[in-house]
Amino acid sequence: MIGVVMCGGESKRMQRDKGLLLKNGQTWAALAAQKLANFCPEFVFSINKKQLRHYSKLFNIHTFVFDNPIVPFKGPLLGVLSVHLQHPQQDLLVLACDLPDIDLCILEKLLAASTEKNEAVCCIQNSGQIEPLVAIYKATGLARIWHLIQQNQWHKASMLHVLSFLETEYLPVGENEEIYFKNYNYPE
Repeated sequence: MIGVVMCGGESKRMQRDKGLLLKNGQTWAALAAQKLANFCPEFVFSINKKQLRHYSKLFNIHTFVFDNPIVPFKGPLLGVLSVHLQHPQQDLLVLACDLPDIDLCILEKLLAASTEKNEAVCCIQNSGQIEPLVAIYKATGLARIWHLIQQNQWHKASMLHVLSFLETEYLPVGENEEIYFKNYNYPE
């Protein structure tokens, strides 16, 4: 399994790259990578080429997976499939960089469920809100999506559509765990 720090968004609402924002002196991207490193022997940063200049000052370039131009979509699906295409045999433990408060207990919950179940995806559900970027995507499920794209039979870039198509285990979080899911989208 490979850990994937999702950093490739445009951050339009935040007006600056969220992965490079700081919390306790560390970038949000580095915080996410540290959390994933507790569970995955290898992790990568899903970024776009425009981010290379800034990210290469902070991280090893060998940990970057750039948006693959053969994927005909934008958004998180582009990032997830780009990592899948580079590591087609690996399951992916995905964590968005803009959830800097995520606790390790959430990732432990995902890993335990993924090991117990055969679903193609294990995903967190927080107060009814599905969190497609706090999830484990199995290689077999992503291969199915990629095959449909190649056959011109997949037309939606939505990660929620991916979850509704694949067999997905939704893991609810407890009330005391909701604090880990504050998503920061605006400067204030």
